[in-house]
Amino acid sequence: MKIDRLEEGTSGKYIIHLEDGTTFPIGKKESRNLELVEGKDLSIDQLEWIYEELVFPRGRNYLIYLLSSRDYTIKEIEEKFIKAGYPTTVIEQVIAYGVEKHYLDDLRYAEDYIRCHKGKKSIRQLCYLLERKGIPSCLLQQIPLEDDKEELMPMVKKYYEKKNGTPYERKAKTCQYFVRKGYSFSLIKELIWELDER
Repeated sequence: MKIDRLEEGTSGKYIIHLEDGTTFPIGKKESRNLELVEGKDLSIDQLEWIYEELVFPRGRNYLIYLLSSRDYTIKEIEEKFIKAGYPTTVIEQVIAYGVEKHYLDDLRYAEDYIRCHKGKKSIRQLCYLLERKGIPSCLLQQIPLEDDKEELMPMVKKYYEKKNGTPYERKAKTCQYFVRKGYSFSLIKELIWELDER
């Protein structure tokens, strides 16, 4: 496989572009030691050795660095690695390593995300956002979609009591507000009815 070109990367590395369109990042020092220059032909064995001994360890360290500041979904990690110029085979290895070590866990990510944000949006809406972040729908189906009435009641009460207008207008505005946030109409109606009974 011929090296098409070397691109200056960040943090003292090059992105090596091969003639088939694949890329991989490598340190400048490593690149000099291996005499990786434009036009050089790399055998399959040489390429596998570079991936196994240099690119994968660099990718593993990059994964740990990313996860040291916050959690990511598998899709987000994949996108980060593609942007950094890693080849598909190494990305798959790094993700497999992260899953095996329990550093990457989309179900745990989804449960934590819902736990942190459920006071602001409905669980249905949060699941939609998680799906956009790359969480597979088969994992999201494991999460109960019912919102907790006990947690929701204080928010509905606060919003309902600060609205002006007739009781009908206040009910309508409250329903519209929470339905827009993804809560079920019947649940909000039931909570407003309970507030009126008090």
